Amino acid sequence: MRWIRVHKLPDYAYFTHRAHVAAGIGCVTCHGRIDTMEVVTQMQPLSMGWCLDCHRNPAPFRRPVSEVTNMKWTPPKDAAALQAKLASERPVSPPPTAPGAIDERELLALARRARTTRRRSARTSSASSRKARRSFPRA
Repeated sequence: MRWIRVHKLPDYAYFTHRAHVAAGIGCVTCHGRIDTMEVVTQMQPLSMGWCLDCHRNPAPFRRPVSEVTNMKWTPPKDAAALQAKLASERPVSPPPTAPGAIDERELLALARRARTTRRRSARTSSASSRKARRSFPRA
């Protein structure tokens, strides 16, 4: 089976599934029910605002880590009790007033700086690679 990219994130966006799996965020939350899709399509916008909404209030999207990949998992009738249990066992979201918490503008500024740094690094790497090729004696 050929792999086709479905989710295209900007170059400055760094994403790791590891933190989300550890927090108990199910695959379905972002990717949808891919087990029922004839053709896999993007189900959520995966925009900065969409991600931040979940980061600000992750409780409704959390599940036991053992159920993260279970596409058919549904929350128990007493979802509030599960949310409280998961929050006490593994807190994932600092309160907005916590020291070190950043707001959306700061996050966007950090993303822009990371993108600029990566571009500069790529240019520098490319330039030094060209310089190395020029100085390498040919046989």
